[in-house]
Amino acid sequence: MSDVLIKDCIAFDILFPDGGVNTFHNCVILSSSQNGISVGSRPDANLFSTLIFDNLLVIRKNKPGEVRASKGGTLKMNRASLWGFSIINNGAATITRTIVSGSFNSVLKINNVAQWKAEDNRYGVDIIEINNMMLKQPDFDKYKRLTAQDLNSTWEIDQVEPGKTYKNAGADFKLLPKY
Repeated sequence: MSDVLIKDCIAFDILFPDGGVNTFHNCVILSSSQNGISVGSRPDANLFSTLIFDNLLVIRKNKPGEVRASKGGTLKMNRASLWGFSIINNGAATITRTIVSGSFNSVLKINNVAQWKAEDNRYGVDIIEINNMMLKQPDFDKYKRLTAQDLNSTWEIDQVEPGKTYKNAGADFKLLPKY
């Protein structure tokens, strides 16, 4: 799908638990749902979901939100700006040229069974949790060594400002639908 605006959702902003590949180009989500964004699977039925975002802006309107890849689910994000969201990876995730930030106690959480690929990202999260180890901003080099990921990424941004990118990361606002 292209040029998508999602808002005023109740349970999930986006939910793909039951198989298939779903791709969103130039998507804006004004998130107020209870659960945020989720991709997962039903291994008992041999159903596995993939959710792909290319050029995404997500702004959380209330309590913290989550982008979650559950076991068996695959999440791919390129050129995304997430404000007020955490990324929780229990499945497989590839995150590139993405900003994850916000003032809602946001975290980047990577479970020990998850597959994680990340590069050229900008983080403004409160904590990175990897295999139940809590890391703060001064520990970012330790995170990079442990994961061998995000070698060209930084942990520096306190807040994503709409309409702004950081060092080639974040959504290309010129291509997004008006919100």
